Amino acid sequence: LGSHFVDQGIGVLCQGLGVYGHLYKRSGLQDREALDIAISKSHNVVKEAALDLLEIEDDWNEFLSTVEAKEAGKLEVSPPQVGDKIPTDLVLNCVISNKFSNTNDGSTASHETSATMDAVPSGKTSRTISLADILVSTPKNSELAAAGCHVVVVTFGVMSGAERWRLETACPFPYYTDPSHALYQLLGLKRSVASVWNTATLSYYGAQIAKGIPLPESYTDIEDDPHQMGGDFILDKQSKLQFVYRSKVPNDRPSVDLILTALKGN
Repeated sequence: LGSHFVDQGIGVLCQGLGVYGHLYKRSGLQDREALDIAISKSHNVVKEAALDLLEIEDDWNEFLSTVEAKEAGKLEVSPPQVGDKIPTDLVLNCVISNKFSNTNDGSTASHETSATMDAVPSGKTSRTISLADILVSTPKNSELAAAGCHVVVVTFGVMSGAERWRLETACPFPYYTDPSHALYQLLGLKRSVASVWNTATLSYYGAQIAKGIPLPESYTDIEDDPHQMGGDFILDKQSKLQFVYRSKVPNDRPSVDLILTALKGN
């Protein structure tokens, strides 16, 4: 089990998406909350079946936690928290585009950088930039300018995947890659089989399938790491963390209101 299962057998877990998708289609319900409410109002036979489902879900999640524990294999270091400083000698790759110039555009009055760490697939030669330079030279986004913030996106992987993702999404923010996962590790963003494949995640994406919403697809010709978790962070120009949000599951992100509240409080 352990690493062999993660490397070779993890694809079997995709079948769980179909199970939940079928459940939501047959029931006509939109999400897990609606499903739980419907079950609570149902006859005893339905409630008993639901209890069986919950037991299976508990066993599934416990299995994933066991797999992840075997995969980890070493003691984890406590991740940094609000108020901690991040080393700025890390070097990231710039996703090449004139649109994402890293030169100073006169916006250095903004005092904080909001870094979104995304678990999206990201080789050709690229320019590099240090985290220290990013903190002082990234253009502001007009919607967040009033809060004194500019946004950058950091992902991992190879440059060809990053370029393709940028073109497909028309990402409006400066965009960098961290192929060694150095910044991810520094910020306490771990790889997690249990977070990616737990029943809450499968249920969420199963509901998306039932609604006819296409799921994100990995690039078949580019090596990716679907188990790398992401998060959102705010750093001031002294590289001190002002806001920390580590995603618990792939679709877990802080609201814009929560980020703005954090900005206004600093």
